[in-house]
Amino acid sequence: TARTSSNARAKRWIQAQVTLTGRVSNHLSGQKIAVVVRPYGEERSAKPATTRSGGFWNYRSTPAKTTTNQVPSASKLSRALTVGVQPRVTIDELGNGRIWARVDGARTFRGNEVALQRRLPNGTWQTILKQNLEPNSAATLTTTLRSATVRTSISVNQAGLGYLGTASHAMLYHA
Repeated sequence: TARTSSNARAKRWIQAQVTLTGRVSNHLSGQKIAVVVRPYGEERSAKPATTRSGGFWNYRSTPAKTTTNQVPSASKLSRALTVGVQPRVTIDELGNGRIWARVDGARTFRGNEVALQRRLPNGTWQTILKQNLEPNSAATLTTTLRSATVRTSISVNQAGLGYLGTASHAMLYHA
């Protein structure tokens, strides 16, 4: 059995710590467990864990991109537990109709599109502008909005292999 919990760790982008836990069927302590870890697009590898009293074990990781985890049992691997990873998207008002957006992750997002969205009265988000990110994974977006609640987002297709799509926090914008 595997469960996850997360604690945010601050970096330039946020990585969540994932804890897998389980119990071996014979309930013995001191047994070696090999957690099979496969980050997206990479070869799988075995990460060690050791059982403690009652046969319980845990394994902690901080995946930089979407990662699949499995634990071997007597004759097969457990069901796969995939942990999705989102890049961090930030937004800031620069004034004069300009908004700054940045996407951070374990790699550059240069050339990928970030979207500026405004919240409509019914609560849905409408994309009003798209722009490619610069080499530093940031972009300055220019808008003619007067006042609106806005956010920036990156789709799963623009985030790319090994990442989920995500959005920044919402911000009240005043021109």
